[in-house]
Amino acid sequence: MADRSPLFLLLIFWTLSTGVFVAGDTHVFSSCGETVHLPCRNTDQHCRPGTDWVFNSYKRSPAVELISLGVKQRNPERLNLGSDCSLNISRVTTEDAGLYICTQWRGDQKQRPDSVVYLHVVAVSVFPPLSSSPSPGLFLTVYCQLFSYTADVCNRLVRSEDLHLSWVDEAGVDLNTDSRYQISSTGCIISLSTTLISEDEDKQWRCGVYQRNQLKTSDTFTVHYSAKGIRAPAVSPVHHTNCEDPQSPNPAGSSTAAKAEAETFCVIKQQ
Repeated sequence: MADRSPLFLLLIFWTLSTGVFVAGDTHVFSSCGETVHLPCRNTDQHCRPGTDWVFNSYKRSPAVELISLGVKQRNPERLNLGSDCSLNISRVTTEDAGLYICTQWRGDQKQRPDSVVYLHVVAVSVFPPLSSSPSPGLFLTVYCQLFSYTADVCNRLVRSEDLHLSWVDEAGVDLNTDSRYQISSTGCIISLSTTLISEDEDKQWRCGVYQRNQLKTSDTFTVHYSAKGIRAPAVSPVHHTNCEDPQSPNPAGSSTAAKAEAETFCVIKQQ
């Protein structure tokens, strides 16, 4: 008889977090606000009623069931089980980044191996946080981070899957080639520092996530000199929330205490 206990789920996630990627693992990349499709690759032509989706976040919150035997258990307004047993998540936030496992059941017997999906979410933030409109002469640093299940998982992806982050301008030119910009990269975080000039009005800088030189996803930062301020997420490095709405729960329904254990910085997506 297969085991569906919380202890068994914890053992699965611990094993995956300390091991290496295997051929059957799926990696999905997204930016905030998008809808993602997480495939369940252990199904046949038809989705079985006995489908489980289990999630664990990059903040190491306890593993939770999002879908149990085909029934949504968490955040029903953002989750949807596809006809092929895929898990669809709308309005993605950085808190959705993590490890997802799809399991198929027939009675109390597990059918086929689990399907493992890693969701990686890219987001930008600016420091110092801007309380008013930016202006020429302001020195700022824009951070871009790829959020994953854990920092180790993300760094392992960089090493083993030829993944990197890069800042480019509107024409797709790598900003690392322009001496005006100071760019620093450490694993899954890349920063861009510069002093704003008048020609930066409405200029857009794009942080792209590339795997084997193919763009997987991106997020943008736009300078706008007006009363509305800057058209980009702006947040203090010590503030923790997701990139869409500080009151919006992630699929796992993380608690306030769990949010306090977030990464060094995260972002608020301004409307």
